[in-house]
Amino acid sequence: MQAKNTQIEAYLKEPDKLKHNIKELIDIILEKVDINSSGKFLDIGCASGSLIRNLSQSLPNYDFTGFDISKDLIDYASKLNKNKSSRFIVGDFNSIDFEKKFNLICAAGVLSIFDELDPLKKWLSWLTDDGVLFVFGRFNSRDIDTKILFRNNTVENADWEGGLSSYSIHTLKRFLNKLGYKSKFKRFRLPIDIKEDVNNPIRTFTKKIDSGEKIVMDGANIIAEHFFVTIERDIEN
Repeated sequence: MQAKNTQIEAYLKEPDKLKHNIKELIDIILEKVDINSSGKFLDIGCASGSLIRNLSQSLPNYDFTGFDISKDLIDYASKLNKNKSSRFIVGDFNSIDFEKKFNLICAAGVLSIFDELDPLKKWLSWLTDDGVLFVFGRFNSRDIDTKILFRNNTVENADWEGGLSSYSIHTLKRFLNKLGYKSKFKRFRLPIDIKEDVNNPIRTFTKKIDSGEKIVMDGANIIAEHFFVTIERDIEN
């Protein structure tokens, strides 16, 4: 099923807004790289390019490439780009490929749209031997995987869409171990409260439960755990 993506509205409305998860992701990336080093960076599903625009300020010797399936988002990314070492291209996850290798690759909010983990093999093939892949998204701390389709009936001619599925942390670790890679997970906790969006109920919002913990959920009534994952080749095994 080829689902259309109605979830680009927030990026088009505020194309230069740096989300809290992207701020933390930048910190995680900079912990792994010498800011004076040179290399190549790839952002898979770059949206409006805010990650590249901000990260490039800290890594002036890197060349940056971002791609996204949405032409509207790539147009915004290209328009807002001030770095001559950055380029943004329209590309589909399934068909795009690169001959060159990247030292750093990022895929934020992307993996949950796929029914299997196989895209990770392609992303890892784009890495240099000592490269690092950073993934952000929904993962389950329990060893249960879910595949979820939703239909946002507030959209005209609504169709079934993906993007809410999640793999368990254990599933991803096992998958990567077989490929010779190690992974490190860090839980992301949203530092702000988000109200429900009555105009687009599928959007993420927060709720406090009796214990005082703040949970992240959406209009599909699905509670989501979010993690940063740092992936690199396991040279010890």
